[in-house]
Amino acid sequence: SFTVRSKEDGTMDSSDSKPWFDHMVVPKTKAQRIILLTAAGLNIFVLSIAFITVGLLLGGSLVQAQGYRSYPPRGRFVTVSGSKGQTTEVMIWCTGPLSATQPTIVFDIGGGGHSSSDLYGLQFALNDAGRRVCTYDYPGCGWSGPSIDVTQPQILDQLMAAINEPPPYA
Repeated sequence: SFTVRSKEDGTMDSSDSKPWFDHMVVPKTKAQRIILLTAAGLNIFVLSIAFITVGLLLGGSLVQAQGYRSYPPRGRFVTVSGSKGQTTEVMIWCTGPLSATQPTIVFDIGGGGHSSSDLYGLQFALNDAGRRVCTYDYPGCGWSGPSIDVTQPQILDQLMAAINEPPPYA
């Protein structure tokens, strides 16, 4: 029920001098025109959403990469082993004076925290009070690598041994 515009003899030629729109499918009724225009509008809408989404994803990646370059992580990365042989990098940062009488305070970030930088203010305040503080990002959080099958005590033992931080810990 659609007609195709073509040459008078019924053939279509790619070398024809007619404009491209002269060979388009032309609906015969108003309902067909509405359907065709709705489908075309929907296609444009879906493509627009796709382009906007890709643009936002690329823009977000660029902004995040610039943030990592502008604000590198404080501390160092330590390789931690999981119970199934997996390994990941965990970022830890210790500041303040070592004390023979007071334990080192250890904060782990995970379960809702973004990174150890969430606690920098508290870490510096405790340092000002003469306390040694270590903060680390739990695997899968902040600057640390992907999550692996490892418990918090296993992570703490491996981290403190790798950076030669003497016990006790609080």
